[in-house]
Amino acid sequence: MECCGIDAFDFSPLHAASYLADIGHGTSPPNIALLTKELDHLVKKVSQLRAGPGGIVCYTHLLNANFTKESFQQFATKLETAIRLAPDVEAFARSLQDSVTS
Repeated sequence: MECCGIDAFDFSPLHAASYLADIGHGTSPPNIALLTKELDHLVKKVSQLRAGPGGIVCYTHLLNANFTKESFQQFATKLETAIRLAPDVEAFARSLQDSVTS
């Protein structure tokens, strides 16, 4: 893992599940559907942006990252996979917890 920029973040299914549980929305099917729909909408919006120098279409200060249309699509695909797998991660974590407490 890198120290700076987007590589400093972990967008794995484990962290997606943890984040969703932490913010109180959880990994319910309606919430996962809403998140993936919003992500699809964002991908469409970014694909319509005009590229600047170096093909950059957007920058996010929070992630300290520049995106081209292609790199944003790759990021969105990775994030969507993590979101879609988050319910499985949460279910597995619950099964582990149940096996320890029973």
